[in-house]
Amino acid sequence: MADLEKLKRKPKTKDDEIGRLYKESLKGKPLYSSNEEAIKGITTQLETLAQKAGLSVDELLTRAETSREFREDDLDALMLARQIAYFKK
Repeated sequence: MADLEKLKRKPKTKDDEIGRLYKESLKGKPLYSSNEEAIKGITTQLETLAQKAGLSVDELLTRAETSREFREDDLDALMLARQIAYFKK
């Protein structure tokens, strides 16, 4: 859950906000310990999304890339596909 006090507090300057965000980013932990683990986890998310839509992963991605309608599932599928491509670099 979001820390409401941090959301209410306004930084005095832009540099204060950047410094705060930088310090918080140093405390953060990565979601995955390796690229292979990230690809596996993201692929699982994509497969789950495709199952919910009643499609295969390929069908979901094809629909997302060719459809003129912007469904939330399609946008999520495209985002996950881009993440997989990034981690495969």
